[in-house]
Amino acid sequence: MLENRPAPSRPDLGAPAGPGGSGRVGLLWSRGYDTGADGRSSVVRLTCLLRRKPGLTPEEFHEHWRTVHGPLIPALQCGSYVVRYEQHPRPMSDYSAGDDGGFDGVTVQWFENMDGYNAHMAAPDFSVMWKDVESFLDTDRLHFIVTEEPRLMIGDPAPFPLA
Repeated sequence: MLENRPAPSRPDLGAPAGPGGSGRVGLLWSRGYDTGADGRSSVVRLTCLLRRKPGLTPEEFHEHWRTVHGPLIPALQCGSYVVRYEQHPRPMSDYSAGDDGGFDGVTVQWFENMDGYNAHMAAPDFSVMWKDVESFLDTDRLHFIVTEEPRLMIGDPAPFPLA
């Protein structure tokens, strides 16, 4: 279920992790992860639909997300639990002069399992990451969901060539 809730005192939002990035396809960073004895991955993904903090322009939001927030996490202990981080920015050409106030991007954080996700949130420096989140995201209007391995309904199970 997609949720729209105010940020709780200990927010249910994972931290992006990773250096570098490309404005066109977004920041993408990953570590290896294991599969269970049955061959299925125990990986969980935190998908967040993001809105910038009121007062920030789209340009300011995307610059901070890419150059400040993305690279912040590798330096933090909480980032050690993230096995893959993706930023999917809204194209700048999709913004109009009247700006619709819609979503500014989507982030997907992968964790080895729910224990990794929970450890990430319990890490002593999670508050450092969250302080940065509050500096550029509208935390009252975050939408997020934690999901398991997807069920492939159409397509080849091999890695998608454009991903």
